Amino acid sequence: MSTLSTTENRVLMTQARNSLKGQWGTAVCAFIVYLFIFIILQVIIEVDTSGFFAIGSLIIYGPLVLGLSMFALSLSRQGEAKVSQIFDGFNRFGAALGAFFLLTIIVLLGYILLIVPGIIATYAVAMTYFVIADDPNIGAWGAIKRSNELMRGKKWKYFCLFLRFIGWFI
Repeated sequence: MSTLSTTENRVLMTQARNSLKGQWGTAVCAFIVYLFIFIILQVIIEVDTSGFFAIGSLIIYGPLVLGLSMFALSLSRQGEAKVSQIFDGFNRFGAALGAFFLLTIIVLLGYILLIVPGIIATYAVAMTYFVIADDPNIGAWGAIKRSNELMRGKKWKYFCLFLRFIGWFI
């Protein structure tokens, strides 16, 4: 894993482009499906005055993000990436839900302290869902700790990599 930390961001971007060869349509479709569900959940949270559906919507976020992470890993490893993989996070529902709530608390506490600690906390736990996707035996807290270890000394590099990919996200 240490070789990834020394790989230049431009090389990582080239590797990402190579992983997407012949898969752009699948990747875009999966992201659109994820985004559509995310927007619907946001609307439900906004209009639900009882709070019942809002809580249900919040429960869906973790498994959905885990599924998107599983899809991204499959794509990057040039495995068989399918749009349906974004729902595979529900197979690890407990870990995904636990990670969602723990991440929310950690990041919120960081932002309560000040903006910069919140940003640092966000980057420290950024790999949590990928760790869960990669290790079926790890729990939410173990994945958060592992993400923190993986991101130690790499937060700035990750931030710069994110900036390089911002055009792709748009």
